[in-house]
Amino acid sequence: MRGVVLLQFGQFDHINVFDHVVVPKLVKRRALLIKVVAASLSGLDVKSMRGEFWMMSKVPMIPGCDFAGIVVGIGQACSGRFKEGDFVFGATRFVGGAMAEYVVCLEEWVAPLPNGVPFHIAAALPTAMLAAYQGLAQANVKAGERVLVLGGSGGIGHFAVQIAVHLGAVVSATCSGANADFVRSLGAHNVIDYQTQQWWAPIGETQAAAQPSSLQHIYDVIFDTVGADRTYEMASQVLSHGGRLLTVSVGTPELSSSRVAALSGAFLKHKLWSLVSGPAYYFINVQISDEDLLACCQLVQQGVVVPHLGRVLQFTQSDVQQAISTLASGRARGKLVVQIAPETTTGVDALSEYARLVSTVTSCTDPAGCACEQPSESLVAAQPPVLPADDQP
Repeated sequence: MRGVVLLQFGQFDHINVFDHVVVPKLVKRRALLIKVVAASLSGLDVKSMRGEFWMMSKVPMIPGCDFAGIVVGIGQACSGRFKEGDFVFGATRFVGGAMAEYVVCLEEWVAPLPNGVPFHIAAALPTAMLAAYQGLAQANVKAGERVLVLGGSGGIGHFAVQIAVHLGAVVSATCSGANADFVRSLGAHNVIDYQTQQWWAPIGETQAAAQPSSLQHIYDVIFDTVGADRTYEMASQVLSHGGRLLTVSVGTPELSSSRVAALSGAFLKHKLWSLVSGPAYYFINVQISDEDLLACCQLVQQGVVVPHLGRVLQFTQSDVQQAISTLASGRARGKLVVQIAPETTTGVDALSEYARLVSTVTSCTDPAGCACEQPSESLVAAQPPVLPADDQP
């Protein structure tokens, strides 16, 4: 199969689209084998390609977590919710593997694709929109509350702005001046150019009197999608009594053991301080569930949330490298989606193509490390997805 393969951590120019990559195969798991039609990239993928996640700590590896596609194989321990040929979307979470023609994903991390939702739209939703949806739900955002989204033009941020507006909040968001009009178009009531303004600087009484109270720099909820250093300390200056700070990221390029210890200590310090007198502090650990995936998709179907696709890229070396470079720069607007197969692919097409593929290419049957027989010297032994240990039947 064709797939994107990272050969060396941290070297984005060592990313290649290979034509002969080991095909994953189900081995008595609660998992589905899916023909990928579209996949999206996120900041999570950039972190994994830098080697920051222990679950994706070996190269070569296939990056990508979010996808939409067609079921072509069903594990022996699956529940029976899906059948071959079903249209689905979901995420492999920290496992990766979606930037290829086929991916293996736990059944519980997959949802049926609602009628009328294109594959490339569904592929943009899972991790980013779930982070926004679950984060705002955890903060229990209510109508009339003042919400600040840090990074309002990014993948998670542009979803968070729209969902918060839908909940009736008065929404402010930070972004660059170049993205200000875009963020306003999402419904943000106030846009802060982080290049010229300090979102954490409380405004004086004279300045406050000249502004509507709803737009003063006092917030009930701050949603940090960027992972800036010292966010908690800065947020404490502008959060109201009973305010909540949400974060889905950490501001560090490397996760060494010492850095993990420091981050854990900082989290505990902030959590303990929030219990005493400071703002409530939440770290959003995104949970992939079919219920929340479908709830997010329903918001899209209703027109409440409009995913912004910076560009639907083709499954080529140049487009994939461009997408990853854009993400790594921190300047991506909305979501970046790669079209792996035609949008018009049917269930019959997917099953027929997979049958032809397995009849000519030896599949990987070793879930631990691709010790498979290779039919040609051009086959790339990419690291297959390592699913959780409790996934055994």
